[in-house]
Amino acid sequence: MNKKLSLIALIAILLSSCGNDDPAGPAYMVQTLNVNNLELSFNSNGVWTDVLTPNANIKNDYFQLSHGVVVEWGSWSGFVASQSTDKNDYSSTGFYPDHQYSAITGKGKLGSSYIIGYWNTSDGAEEEGLEAASCSITSPAGNFYPESICVTNTTYTYFSMKNGDAYAKKFTDDDQLILNIYGQTPEGEIVGPVKAYLANGTKLVSDWVEVKLNTLGLVKGLFFTMESTDSGQWGMNTPAYFAIDQINIEFKIEN
Repeated sequence: MNKKLSLIALIAILLSSCGNDDPAGPAYMVQTLNVNNLELSFNSNGVWTDVLTPNANIKNDYFQLSHGVVVEWGSWSGFVASQSTDKNDYSSTGFYPDHQYSAITGKGKLGSSYIIGYWNTSDGAEEEGLEAASCSITSPAGNFYPESICVTNTTYTYFSMKNGDAYAKKFTDDDQLILNIYGQTPEGEIVGPVKAYLANGTKLVSDWVEVKLNTLGLVKGLFFTMESTDSGQWGMNTPAYFAIDQINIEFKIEN
């Protein structure tokens, strides 16, 4: 037999033998939250009709997003869905509720629908974790590995930082707005945060930006807080809104 062919055959046998001895590695399943695939209804302004409905949530088999309502005040916190395309500047007329539901992009990363978050600045989540978080993401399917999320500014927050308004200052080179993304492990430990800069000086985010979350490891949920250099006695003056889309999480499939 040709010596060259014999050597090739021997290598093939050795490789095959090694492959048979190695146990199969764990398998993983990736799930992406695409709001366009959820059965949600919107009003004529592109706003989720359940914004002020108690116990309403954005959810499917793999994602559940927090949503809180104070009925007597007509207010909400956590996450709501939107299809609003309104990118107008309302900073000179002050805040009013009809214009708190728009991403500065005017559309989602994956289509017309996306998610608006409003952080309750007194929620205490950084010390207490998921139970106290106004803005959280958990999974009905169990613990998961967060992979990535896309974030951007809301129209209201963007123009507040760009021009200033009745409550907040115009951003200068020394200012920042940061979205903090934490995980909480199955054992209860708070990990993170991963910091997503929505404004760094006068550079304001106006497009969808992907943020990697794999450093958080295995978690039972994610939660969000914000921080701004424009803060005072009562906390942040900058509007505590942000927009998210295309949330990717991963599940280990048990053999």
